[in-house]
Amino acid sequence: PPTSPAPPLRKFQMALDNMAPNDTAISPDGTMIAYIHKKKLWVRRFDQVEGRELQNTENAEYLFWSPASDQIGYRIRETLWKTAPDGSGQTRLCNLPDGRLAGISWGSDGMILFSTIDFRSGGSLYTVSDRGGDPSLVLAPDPEKSEWGLVSPVSLPKYNLRIYAVWSYGDPEKAADLAEKYRENPNLRFMISLARLT
Repeated sequence: PPTSPAPPLRKFQMALDNMAPNDTAISPDGTMIAYIHKKKLWVRRFDQVEGRELQNTENAEYLFWSPASDQIGYRIRETLWKTAPDGSGQTRLCNLPDGRLAGISWGSDGMILFSTIDFRSGGSLYTVSDRGGDPSLVLAPDPEKSEWGLVSPVSLPKYNLRIYAVWSYGDPEKAADLAEKYRENPNLRFMISLARLT
């Protein structure tokens, strides 16, 4: 049988300032890229030469897309927001729990799974509806298992799974010290764990 033609390969360059790892995100349908430029959210379609600045997005960061590519999520200070790629329908989703955002995933079930982490007390997993509301605690680290932080979550509702990374430590009494030195300390390591949604 005849084979389908390969999708076109697109190459492009973008001059951006002081880009952080979470300051760009390609839409799941592969047609757009969202990015931060001069502390504002921009969107560029791959079939267009220029990007478009979205108004009222000053200090936006940590970008993520909805599964249908019709919404972009982002953080402004201690709140989560969403907007359409054309800048319409800007909506505050929730206030974030204390700590730094440490991973976020927008599931096809309409729930956004995210982690916040505090370098003294560790980090937990939360969910919030993509329509907005109060975050709900999903899972907290288990000190009896030497867990300190649950980070980098990925939601897979189709398979009834949430995947996340676990930061662990050897001595529970040294958790706070290890947390502050996690980048240099060899005792702090990544593990992959699975948790059922139900």
